[in-house]
Amino acid sequence: MNNKIKIEMLYESKRKSKLIAYLIGGIGGSFGLHLFYLKHNEYACLVLALLGLSILVPQLMIIHVIVVLSGVIHTNYLVDNYNIKTRVECELLMGED
Repeated sequence: MNNKIKIEMLYESKRKSKLIAYLIGGIGGSFGLHLFYLKHNEYACLVLALLGLSILVPQLMIIHVIVVLSGVIHTNYLVDNYNIKTRVECELLMGED
């Protein structure tokens, strides 16, 4: 099998979908679930911690809402960034420059 085809198959198996990321974000965006899907675990934990703290300190809920709403735009960037990084990793793994 051609090396470019192998790279493409590997990439397609690892890439993330914007549609799936937005669906997960729509369902569990307040919990940072879409961020876990995109392998941004630190940011996801920050969103989750902010949600927990906002239960104790209600004024923090405003910050949490702003972070979650900004995630609508940020998710698009994160998916693109993840897919570019994955493409490069696949090419390096298969020996393609």
